[in-house]
Amino acid sequence: MVHPSLVLKIAKLDRRFTGGDKFRYCVDFNFRDNHIFVQHRNWCWETWGPSCEYKFIQSKDDYNYCWIVDTYRIRLYFKDEAAVNWYKLRWE
Repeated sequence: MVHPSLVLKIAKLDRRFTGGDKFRYCVDFNFRDNHIFVQHRNWCWETWGPSCEYKFIQSKDDYNYCWIVDTYRIRLYFKDEAAVNWYKLRWE
């Protein structure tokens, strides 16, 4: 079930953004909704299998998604339009 207060903020990335070299889309989460982020990340894990934090991804890695949790942001990253559309089907 979708959380009633959640409004997905999906952004298309380019090379100016962190992760724009390997991923095409990201979803930003609010810090007070960090439990929702965990639910979404767990769904990604169940859907596409294991991944890791962005800072641990190497150039040869090929993940459909990853995440960043730091002082400034909580984000899920998606490899391509197919992955983000699958995500939107589930969570919008």
